[in-house]
Amino acid sequence: MPDRRLIMFKGEPTPEQLAELELQRMHALRNQKWFADHATEIIERYAGQVVCIAGGELFVAATIREAEDKATAAHPEDRSPFTPQLPWMPEPFWIRRLRALKLLRGSSPRPFVLELELESPSGD
Repeated sequence: MPDRRLIMFKGEPTPEQLAELELQRMHALRNQKWFADHATEIIERYAGQVVCIAGGELFVAATIREAEDKATAAHPEDRSPFTPQLPWMPEPFWIRRLRALKLLRGSSPRPFVLELELESPSGD
């Protein structure tokens, strides 16, 4: 499992410490970007499961610890594996369709508001 200690410096950090922090930041950004690029497929296929991204590779498991252990074993050089929280189920098709048609506002299916123009009963 990756080391998740809080890093605090007394005084100025050394160049080695700054280099380590920059490496962690670059690994975190790389793993988050990889997830963003593949999020739709991952959510549709692994909704409700635990996933961890390390070294541009996806690891799926039943628990966070197990997923991070798999990622760390495969990519020990990766300083910042990314474990996003996935929804319990993929968004239903009809919600995706309404959002695509711009009839549904908001990023969450609940609560939702439909924007429909209704004709008045008097025919005005």
